[in-house]
Amino acid sequence: MSQESKIYCHAGAQAASLVFYFLLAGKSQGYCSFTSAVTATALQYFRSNQINDQKKHFICRPAMVFIAVGCLFSRTGVKVGGLSLAYFATSFETIHYHRPKRIDLPPFPVRKGDQNHELELITPKQTSSPFTFPRPFRLASVVREEKSAVGESEKARAFVAFYRNEEKGKNGFLIDDILKFKESEVEQHHNFIQFLFPTYQRSNYCSYAPLLNAKIVQAFLTDSSLRAKQKEALALMVDHYGLKLDLHTDKIVINPSTFAAKQQNFFINGSHNLLRITRILSSLTSLGQPELAVEFYNCLKGLSEGPIPRLKGTLDQYWLSVVRSYL
Repeated sequence: MSQESKIYCHAGAQAASLVFYFLLAGKSQGYCSFTSAVTATALQYFRSNQINDQKKHFICRPAMVFIAVGCLFSRTGVKVGGLSLAYFATSFETIHYHRPKRIDLPPFPVRKGDQNHELELITPKQTSSPFTFPRPFRLASVVREEKSAVGESEKARAFVAFYRNEEKGKNGFLIDDILKFKESEVEQHHNFIQFLFPTYQRSNYCSYAPLLNAKIVQAFLTDSSLRAKQKEALALMVDHYGLKLDLHTDKIVINPSTFAAKQQNFFINGSHNLLRITRILSSLTSLGQPELAVEFYNCLKGLSEGPIPRLKGTLDQYWLSVVRSYL
């Protein structure tokens, strides 16, 4: 008998035993026990593909407990309980000691690398299992990791292209268009700050906002033009608060011509502008510009000790924790 035929015979025998057990358990009205036994058997069926046979008790013990609990709720507990345990012991023996080996699978391509998208062939190792699958369980995590790596690379490429003004972001803006926002537009739009200052944390206000990953961070650390563009974004935002960033000295000071009118923007429409500042500080520290984050923090600290004492609570509770290690 061929290896493939053995697998089908094995699976058929298991299916037949399930039908036989159903008839017996149904006649005894032990449906609760039957359900528990079948569930436990299915558990060790599929889990046995991922664990070593030497660890069989990892499945056997909780499955026996599962059956025992089911028997307690059946109307013919002892009678059906014995039947359940006998069935489980038989199927356990069959699955773990008499199952045929998996059919050898042909090699399949897995992506290798992020830039040139090369492919290499990986041949799966032979594994014990009563079923055949297009790809083995032991390599499923590898495939997921490879797909995730490709996805992260594409996200990084798209975000860097946005920051270089080569592509629009998912918010529909080019970065240079955002940097030209008027005062009212800065306050009106809520889906641009996440693109200027991405972080590792998912936004509650913009579900499609970019998230930082290692490739984006590396791009900012090695490309001064990206950091310069983010500095322009910081200049846009501090101007919204009545401050001024000197792009040459990186100093942030009060803009005497606008501060009196714009200082209310810290608290307009609730606390969302305070949350924006937390995002700005976090993004700057993550993307290689902690000195700008510290400069902004020091300016905010001066405001909390002077004209805007209401900032003190937020400064101590949130902003300090972001820049503490850089002070």
